[in-house]
Amino acid sequence: MRNDTAKRVIRVVPILLALIASLTVSSKAQVSFVQITDPHIFDDVHQTEKNPSQNEDNVLENRAALASLIGQINERELAGSKFNFIAVTGDLGIEALVLEPSSKDKTDAEKETIPPALLNDQIRDKQRELITNSLKKGARDLAGLIALSRVTLWLFVPGNNDVLGELPRHVRYYHEFMKELQASVQELNIKIKIVDLCPYDETSTGANYASTSKPFQLDGLKDYIFIGFNDSSFKNKKDNLIEINAAAQLNYVRQVSNQLQRGDFKYAYIFYHIPEIDDPWLVTQSRTDDPLKTRVARADLIGKSYFESSWFVRNDVREQWNLVVMNPKVKGLFAGHFHDSKPQSYQSFDWMRTNYPGETLSKLYVAPPIALRMQRHSLTHARGFREVFLDKDGSVKSRIVFLNNAQWDLAPGDAESERQLALAQTYSASGKKTEAAAAYAKAAESSWPPTRTAALASLQQLNNEENRWTRKYLLTPLSTGWSAGVNTFGALLVTIALSLLAIAIAWPFIQIYAERTGRNKLRVNQIIDSPNRGLGASFQQLIAQVHGTKAAHYKKRVWFDAPGKTFPVLAASQSAEVPELIETVVPGGLGKVIAWLYRKTDKPRYNLSGTIQTVSFQRSSLFVAVSGGGTAKRWRRSSTLHDLTDYEVIVAHAALDFLVKEINGGRFR
Repeated sequence: MRNDTAKRVIRVVPILLALIASLTVSSKAQVSFVQITDPHIFDDVHQTEKNPSQNEDNVLENRAALASLIGQINERELAGSKFNFIAVTGDLGIEALVLEPSSKDKTDAEKETIPPALLNDQIRDKQRELITNSLKKGARDLAGLIALSRVTLWLFVPGNNDVLGELPRHVRYYHEFMKELQASVQELNIKIKIVDLCPYDETSTGANYASTSKPFQLDGLKDYIFIGFNDSSFKNKKDNLIEINAAAQLNYVRQVSNQLQRGDFKYAYIFYHIPEIDDPWLVTQSRTDDPLKTRVARADLIGKSYFESSWFVRNDVREQWNLVVMNPKVKGLFAGHFHDSKPQSYQSFDWMRTNYPGETLSKLYVAPPIALRMQRHSLTHARGFREVFLDKDGSVKSRIVFLNNAQWDLAPGDAESERQLALAQTYSASGKKTEAAAAYAKAAESSWPPTRTAALASLQQLNNEENRWTRKYLLTPLSTGWSAGVNTFGALLVTIALSLLAIAIAWPFIQIYAERTGRNKLRVNQIIDSPNRGLGASFQQLIAQVHGTKAAHYKKRVWFDAPGKTFPVLAASQSAEVPELIETVVPGGLGKVIAWLYRKTDKPRYNLSGTIQTVSFQRSSLFVAVSGGGTAKRWRRSSTLHDLTDYEVIVAHAALDFLVKEINGGRFR
């Protein structure tokens, strides 16, 4: 009987803490935005595989998808989401506007491949006029779509299909299009601002029209900086372009590096088109066949580990970029370019052949395309956009919204939270407060911060209405007495007495609860990094990725081969946020007491700690230890920076395998 009572109280304690925390929840300034990429609204016309004599035209479908996406974002805004901006990471298809300027009476000379510099003066002037008119028409078409948006700030960077021939000098047409787009939006008299994050360098001379990396900061949110990076030429689709483009590519990387030296921000986020990681299509190819055969032959130039990379660049360009990625101020990298039809290609990087620096894997986010390009005849489609939330500490949380059969779908877990939030709002509007509170509580379990915040805020409002007596006669006097700095001896005694009473009553149950919930939990502590180059944070992310992969593997084995055995659970990062939330929203000292009690319930039995010490620019030493439950295990290895990521993967697997054995008494291997 006593055990049953204890169990009931143990279950109630966290609920009570959550309810108290939700009484006065408040939101803090953070950043939310939407990343979209590869709409291809001008150029998605190509030969079909089955019948090369026929063209497959997806342009109208792509424009409809973009309009639908804007409508979906508008719906989210109306439902309470607030997006600071929309970032477009390249490939509108501007190159097609230059190659095929609209004219019915072009001469054979006018049909020649641009650049116009190859033509005589008379033809060149006519061709420039045709191109300008084509760019203006395209800009007006896009402005008409953007005019539908409730989000009034749009940021752009160029893609490889926005730059003629993927030659840096031809980025001029992209810049001209962006100016026409800004003018077209203004003509429509709408309150939308167009920002080119890679604008034309007006200080340069000649006809290079070089891009710059222009940083952007939001009003009132100066801690965050958003930088554009022009890597539209980094695909280098022709072998001889590697050397031709190298100088401009190094310059573009250095531009970003220079922006990171500024002192007026804390966190940097970089937008570009082509991600530096493996291309999903190249991963499926054999290295003895083209195009990988050509890349293998150039190993001395591009590096021996990057044959499947979307970047086909000189190794010194990649090395300079890796220094940018390792900068601890850089918190997020956002790219696009892929047209793979498998959703998992955008959700994780488990499919890659190549080992990239841990910083790249932990900071990079690749959005699926909007365009139907290369997916029309696939059994699955991966099209959509990425929602991004930047927390007050600069950390990135994101999720992908996929377009499936003309419907926008979240992952199952996120979809359920959104459904509960909408259901709660319906209950609340109907006066069903109890049902609304229950649905809001379920929605508040979401891992997506905006959903969780909205649910808690609504739950707060309901609690304010239902618990006015409690607030008036208990919480408010305590808050006033504590915050006033002990105005009276009686207020101090009451506060201390109630705090001690709460601790005395809750302590035995907290101890039992903490022991039960922490039995199979592993906390990955902060990995100390000296000097701070971001390697520690990337190793923590790597452990989380390996844990997810192994969890799925062990789940299958437990089901079939070893029923009753368990796999270690990672202590959720959100658990560290809950005490902070309680201290923030619960009045004064009472909040501190409740937060302290909550921390005592968060005691994972096992801890993983470690250090990464950079001995020299090319060499590091990794030390990792797992302890808890009377057991301990250590791993240590010195290696080159190139091999460090490989060893981190080995250590992550070894540590989790060791814990599986310990938790299950050595009987589960």
